[in-house]
Amino acid sequence: MRQIAVILFILLLAPVISLAQKKLPAKTDVKKDTLPPGNIVHAWKVDDFNHQDSVLIDTLWYNKHKFNPWIGNNYLTSYGTPLRHNLLNERQKTEFLFNNPFGHVLKNHQNRFFYNTKSPFTYLIYNTGGSKDSQVNLDILHTQNINEYLNFGIDADIISSKRFFEEDKSLKSHYLTFFSSYNKENLNIYFSYNTNKIEYDEIGGIESTELFEDSSDYTVTGRLNNAQTLLNTKDIKLSTELFLFGKYENVPDSLYDKNLNDSLTHSQLDTTQINNINDKQLSVLYDLGYVTNEKKYSDENPTHSFYSDYAILRDSNNTADVAYRKELTNHFRILYKDSLKYLKAGLKHEFVQYSFLKDYKIGDSTINYSRSDLKYKAYNNFILNMGIRFKFSSQLALKGYGNYHLAGFSAFDYLAGMTIHWENNHQSMYGKLEVSNDEPHFFYQTYHSNYLKWDHDLDKIQHFSSEIGYMNKKMGLNITVQPEMYNNYVYLDSELQPKQYPQSLQLLSAQIRKDFHLGEFTLNNKINFQYSSHREVLNVPEYYLYHEFKFRHIFKFKSTGGKLYSQLGFSVYYYPEYYADSYMPSLNLFYNQKQEKIGGKVILNAFLNLKIKRTAFYLKYYHLNGLWEPREYYTSPLYPMSSGMLKFGITWSFYN
Repeated sequence: MRQIAVILFILLLAPVISLAQKKLPAKTDVKKDTLPPGNIVHAWKVDDFNHQDSVLIDTLWYNKHKFNPWIGNNYLTSYGTPLRHNLLNERQKTEFLFNNPFGHVLKNHQNRFFYNTKSPFTYLIYNTGGSKDSQVNLDILHTQNINEYLNFGIDADIISSKRFFEEDKSLKSHYLTFFSSYNKENLNIYFSYNTNKIEYDEIGGIESTELFEDSSDYTVTGRLNNAQTLLNTKDIKLSTELFLFGKYENVPDSLYDKNLNDSLTHSQLDTTQINNINDKQLSVLYDLGYVTNEKKYSDENPTHSFYSDYAILRDSNNTADVAYRKELTNHFRILYKDSLKYLKAGLKHEFVQYSFLKDYKIGDSTINYSRSDLKYKAYNNFILNMGIRFKFSSQLALKGYGNYHLAGFSAFDYLAGMTIHWENNHQSMYGKLEVSNDEPHFFYQTYHSNYLKWDHDLDKIQHFSSEIGYMNKKMGLNITVQPEMYNNYVYLDSELQPKQYPQSLQLLSAQIRKDFHLGEFTLNNKINFQYSSHREVLNVPEYYLYHEFKFRHIFKFKSTGGKLYSQLGFSVYYYPEYYADSYMPSLNLFYNQKQEKIGGKVILNAFLNLKIKRTAFYLKYYHLNGLWEPREYYTSPLYPMSSGMLKFGITWSFYN
């Protein structure tokens, strides 16, 4: 049956060829397919200078087949499960430690886009497919202006998936945002409400890789049967800016406040239009934020042998591990802007409360614990922050920033950084230096659960990082080099205990991206090299390869004047074998291990993209070579990869 599906897919691919898409909003690959002039939609992100990195919304579709950002990384077999990036520069850190495996998909005020549109705009993406290993993803964005100044919108992602050896879908998640903005001369207001709920069954990995590889069917026995993880995050942010003199304006400028990382990594921002202040401005800003984080882990069989290596068992009847974090922030700033510089200074207050289980048996049911079973720790953090951005010329700009923690849990922490950026026609360069002194995460220092317990007094972490980048648009070339150094680096060791490495840890990441074009043929290449001075502390693959070959063509229909954009291609992922971090279900975190290696296997995919007017389609056969190669592929230690699946996706954009 799988061979028939592949043959049908190849037959569908044969007649056509194509272009590609990035998720809205997106940078162009070669050509633009923007909205008609009468239906312009602008989007932007707001930084801590209340500066708008804006972009003209495209309906590009060049990379729409890249529906799954988990592919080629360390994750638990199915779409939407916990993720540990193989690339150091892609790894996410969150304020709530247990959210780290989902930092790349969580919606929050830091990654919120705001919009202004002349007509209501709706963007819909639907991905599905797979028979034994299935996933469904629905992504909806709708935004519209009430008047010239006021905009409302909703952005929702819904994900469900199951592993190929499961009977039912084991993961159900939603990521939802309501947002609004008001921009008029003397007043800017931004509001967002973000909620994320992630719920999935835990299997603890398979019992034996040998039995799985030798088996003639897809029956896999997990080490856990009735375990489940639930993550809940709610994030509310209100930002206001009142102009004491001068007024809000938005004028295109190609250099000032360029987002350097985005310009060199083909991210979703294209900062070709940004604020350029012609007159002097002085404004006061106030931000109010409230965030709640929740983690629950339950297992109906807490005495399972899976947990036998851990020293404590608080309750032999039920597992109800919980951890919470709440944060209320007030942030005051004063901001000066003119045509050459931005200056800002502010004071931020954070009331942060952590809670977790007390050090005794609960004896309640898995979910129905009482508040008296929790231990609370609360802190008042006061943070002084400042920054400057200076434009030397139309080609050269400098940015400096820093903060110092005056009191609280993070007292005496600091961060200082500087970035310089040069741009000339088709090429640009930048350099970045940053140094920080940080208190290790609260839950690395104190945590009590049914299986794990620790109380550590950890030293502050010193981190020095630098980055150099070069981009040449004509050559299709991007190069970045990122040396880093840690002192007192904190990680989870093989005993599932936070451990601090007292010596210096050096890291190096280097990436080369080069595109080749010949007529309607395109070859995209990304090569990453990585170095860790102490792999027993932080282990990463030494290199990572991604190549994509595409053939593009536009079919024109003279009788109707219509066009069919098409793309046929193949993509390849590869990284060498290494001891990837293992996943611990009861913590929802990855930890060091030296028993199982993953990698050393090519992942081959084939895809077809089509676009007619406002509708785009794709077909993709994921892990094509799994149809004829042995079942020795793993996405994470003890988590096997599907031998192949056919995926389908469709994208619509609607506007009046």
